[in-house]
Amino acid sequence: MRRLGQLHCAAIREVEARSGALADIEAAHGLEQQLIDVLIECLCRGTPQEETAAGRRHRGLLAGFEDLLWDDRLPSMAEICAALGASERLLRECCKQHLSMGPSQYFHLRRMQQVHRALRNENPATARVSEIAGRYGIRDLGRFASDYRALYGELPSSTLRRDGLRRLA
Repeated sequence: MRRLGQLHCAAIREVEARSGALADIEAAHGLEQQLIDVLIECLCRGTPQEETAAGRRHRGLLAGFEDLLWDDRLPSMAEICAALGASERLLRECCKQHLSMGPSQYFHLRRMQQVHRALRNENPATARVSEIAGRYGIRDLGRFASDYRALYGELPSSTLRRDGLRRLA
């Protein structure tokens, strides 16, 4: 099951990093076959396990964490932990175990995804990257542009122009 999760995360990262990465039919088919093979292996070899109280607590904690990230306001880690009724250490352990990254990194990637989605849906004639990024609590525009380019392979202004114009056409 862990292998399936790792393969799924790798596929998602690849698609998000290069929006046209899976346009090649052979590459898409190869990834599809790997996912199918690993899924079948999980289903054939896996044994159902009864969820423990700790497992239910972790699932609830992560669901609450996810809900808090939809808030437009930028909560601090202390505010997140207080709202969840959990220590920062517990939240960090849950995120590492279930998301394969810490809460800060997940939070950052989630904000980047929100900005990316907003850039793709705005009118480039009236929208500004700085205003859109600011809506999601991003203040350091230089670092944001660098992180955005590393994640999506282009500058935020390019996404705004290309996808915004395509949407208007």
